[in-house]
Amino acid sequence: MKKFLILLMVTGIFLCSANAFALTPFSQEITFGDNGYKVNAFDSVSLNFEGLNAQLLDATLIFDVAAVTNGTFKIYGVKNFGLVSTDNDLVAGSGFHAGSNSFSSADESLDLAALNSAISNGTLNLYFTQLVGTTTIKSATLSGTVAPEPVSMALVAAGLVGLPFVRRFRNSLH
Repeated sequence: MKKFLILLMVTGIFLCSANAFALTPFSQEITFGDNGYKVNAFDSVSLNFEGLNAQLLDATLIFDVAAVTNGTFKIYGVKNFGLVSTDNDLVAGSGFHAGSNSFSSADESLDLAALNSAISNGTLNLYFTQLVGTTTIKSATLSGTVAPEPVSMALVAAGLVGLPFVRRFRNSLH
């Protein structure tokens, strides 16, 4: 019985460790209906991706564009600090075309640090701003890999700290 208890404790520690290091995929799509959302010059559309309670290790932001005319745009993240908000440029340029348009942290067309700094209370607030021309967006999709939560990492640390005590406990049972 004593050996079974020790085996059960060690197994529990390793299971918690494996679960804490599991990276979680994240993907969320925002759709704008069949006709899409037309963003005119000097206009913006808000993109709110919810359920991000941890930092992204990598990310891809994909826009399904129905139509574009001289699409000079800017995509930035907003983080609110009480009444003060800060803007972080994520993507700026004029590379849109009709169809799928992708910006990725893997090819550095998406600033991952700025993206993560815009996450607030589990929500990533992005703004797509049209600088010149118009763009009609059908959907926007954010996908990536989320880092383990700090609580899970603390659980792993507690398990590793407890390993020597398991050995002492096992020796005291004999």
